[in-house]
Formats: sequence, C-alpha cells, structure tokens
Amino acid sequence: MKTTLILFIAWLVKQIKKSVWHKRLLARACTGFTLVEMLVVIAMISVMLAALVGLFITLSKSYTTEEVSANAQQDLRAAMNIITRDIRMAGLDPTLSGNFGIITAEDDKVRFTIDTNMNGAIDDYDPLIGNYERITYFYDRPNNRIDQILDEGGAAPEQDELIGYVFIPSAPYDITNDSLDDNPLFSYHDEDGNIIATPVIAGDLSNIREVRLTIKVRFPAGAKGTVERVLSTRIQARNLWF
Repeated sequence: MKTTLILFIAWLVKQIKKSVWHKRLLARACTGFTLVEMLVVIAMISVMLAALVGLFITLSKSYTTEEVSANAQQDLRAAMNIITRDIRMAGLDPTLSGNFGIITAEDDKVRFTIDTNMNGAIDDYDPLIGNYERITYFYDRPNNRIDQILDEGGAAPEQDELIGYVFIPSAPYDITNDSLDDNPLFSYHDEDGNIIATPVIAGDLSNIREVRLTIKVRFPAGAKGTVERVLSTRIQARNLWF
C-alpha cells in the first residue's frame, strides 16, 4: 500500500513539472505570484490531497477486509480440527468396559468420554498424566462463541472459549438440504446415514456413528461490515463402531 502511494505521488509531481503552470511558477519565482495564481496552486494541491486521501481509504478498507478474512478462515479451521480430533476419539475403550461413549448429543452440545489412561474407569483429570476423559463442546449462544469444557462433572472442570463470533441459526433446522445456513452446530447419524432426532435420547446414543459439524462465523471488518465464513465436515466416530 505504501509503494502504491509513493508511485502515485511521483506520477503527480511529474505531471505538474510538465504543465504550463509549473513553467509559469518558475518564471514568477523572482517576481512573486498573483492572487489568481495562488488560488490555482491551492486548488491543484487540494485535488492532489483529495485523491491521495481517497486512495488511502480505499486501500485501507481492502487491506482490513483481506486481513479479517484470513484470520476468520484460520480460526475456523483450527476450531474444526480440534473438535474433529476429539470426536474421533469419543468412546475409546480399549478394555471393553462399556463405560465410554457419547453422553449428551444435542443441536448445540456434545459431551463424550475417552479412556485416555486405559484403565476402564472414568477418572478425574490428573495433571501428572494429562488424562482428560470427559470432553464437552457447546455453543454459548448469548456470547456467540463455542466453548470447550474439559473434565465436566469432575473435581476441577476447565472451560475455555474455542472460537468467537460464531453464528448458528435457531431451530427448526433442515439438515437434508444443501444449504449450510439451515444446519445446527451438531447433527447425528446412524450406521446407515440416517439422521437421529435431537436431543438424542439415552436409548439412541449407542446408535451414533457419525457427527456432522457445521460452524459459521461473522467477523467484524470495520467499514466493510462483516466477513462470513462457514465450514462443515462429517466426523466418523470410529471407536463407536465396535
């Protein structure tokens, strides 16, 4: 942007040097200027400044929009990757204890357990091991953000914002169409791809094989308003197939 402004100023100076007025100004350098000539010079300078200010504003808006777009896309992908990674591990139960799986399955919330220390029991978080065995993701609608809760229901749960500026529409949803604007944060599917009604009742939680995740964000972009981005993915909860 600075390079563009410098080139523009250089071009204006070159044009002025070629102009008749520039030659007259040089001739008048020793004799002074008339009022009309001063007014003409002031007018020319005003036009130059107006052009420079307009160019600067236009370039600033474009730069802001592009920067916000890049940040929105980066934050969105990071949040998607974290949630996807954890849901894929839902129900990890190497001892076949039957104690692990999805506990809560709603439009705006999913909660599940993972046997990270492989002892067959759901344990509270141990900082020496780093075993978060209870994981929750939910949409905090009043604050337009998705939060992660580690060890919910344990002795020392930890809640943090995963991504902000999230906009998820309210129910009713239409998951069957191709428009992501009508999707909830989470939808759930059985082994045949059929949609499981939400909130998923206790008897149907064991039928979940796939979770569809859709996140839409609206980041503020100054004078340009907002920048919207949406991503959706289908997550195979591979540990729930066994």
